[in-house]
Amino acid sequence: MQRLLRTASKRKPVVDVAKPLPNLQLDIPCDVQGRDHEGHLWAFLDEAVDPEAVLVGALVVTGDAEAPVVSRILRIEDRPGGGMVVMDFVGTAAEIERTLIRARTAST
Repeated sequence: MQRLLRTASKRKPVVDVAKPLPNLQLDIPCDVQGRDHEGHLWAFLDEAVDPEAVLVGALVVTGDAEAPVVSRILRIEDRPGGGMVVMDFVGTAAEIERTLIRARTAST
């Protein structure tokens, strides 16, 4: 069985990792240090920019303006105080942006 090996490119990085991201709009703010009993991020549905767009399986920008992260919505639970959105951490917004830019430039 052949194994495919990827070698590191000798190209210069496409993205300056020290450069801050432009201001991103959060889809739903949350405290990334606060986790539920399963270790997932969570937020209040009514704090979402567009609660109707918060759907199970969707990727959202969450966290806060200084340190946005990307998460996937696992479930939305009904609670006495309103809906609670339970999310799985995917990566920081900067990591996701750099990955997408690398993928885009690799395909050109």
